[in-house]
Amino acid sequence: MTCPPSCARIRERAVARDARGLADLVIALSDAERAETARHLPDLRDELRGFGGYGELLRIVGAGVLSGPAATAAWLTRREFADPWPRLDELARVLATRPAGWQADVAARLVRKIRTPDDRGVPLALAVLRATGATPPEHDPLVTAWLRTRPADDDPLLGPLLPRIFEAEGVGRELREERLTPPPPPGCP
Repeated sequence: MTCPPSCARIRERAVARDARGLADLVIALSDAERAETARHLPDLRDELRGFGGYGELLRIVGAGVLSGPAATAAWLTRREFADPWPRLDELARVLATRPAGWQADVAARLVRKIRTPDDRGVPLALAVLRATGATPPEHDPLVTAWLRTRPADDDPLLGPLLPRIFEAEGVGRELREERLTPPPPPGCP
């Protein structure tokens, strides 16, 4: 099958392992180029299998070209892409350029795939929620997993998830060993 020019450019960026350039390229695709690239995504996957760490690159491409939220969430969590989530920033950046309703649907689907706080999809779901600003769906394993990351004071998920720690199953076990200490008074080191 002949690869269209957009797919050839994507292949070049992927082979060069240029995640940032690949994300830039995918974001800039026209709707027609997205659709054409999506049709060739299985061929591109087959070509890149010989390269280690190809999962990260194919996730970036799929996030930018697949049209349906269900297909995108399934693509992002494929077992064959089981490498760790080394650079979620580029993937999250691509997802954040998609329509808001689509982002929320993908984020909700990724969250619902989380079964335990140690689930391999937790970093991806949290990164997508943070990058897109999508409202997290009510899902107890997400709350426990988020709490386990020891969120910073400026975490955008603090507002939507903090109130849920009083209701989410499993949070008590997570907090059991936590040693909460008040901050030092002003002026003290």
